[in-house]
Amino acid sequence: MKNFVRNLIFQFSEINPLTRLRHKLDAIEITDRATAEWICNHIPARCPFERRIYWFSNSFSIPPLCKLNPFYRELVALRLRATTYLMNEIDEVGEYSESFLRS
Repeated sequence: MKNFVRNLIFQFSEINPLTRLRHKLDAIEITDRATAEWICNHIPARCPFERRIYWFSNSFSIPPLCKLNPFYRELVALRLRATTYLMNEIDEVGEYSESFLRS
């Protein structure tokens, strides 16, 4: 019975269209500086939706909704690869640009 369930889950993951998109995001290679800078500018380093709202004496916390995004892990990994590429290029060229690393 366990093998049947395991095979069924494996087959479902092969059919799932999100799995293909995840693999494509993971397969993106950073080959030039412009692409790496664009990725670092457009993918935030932390979740922008996490908030703490104060209403008079009460405070409400909105949890990070980024975790609900099915591509969250892949996008964070892509940003990490872009940042790593920029850091390696900075070491080679000797430049330093803090703006891409903080955003």
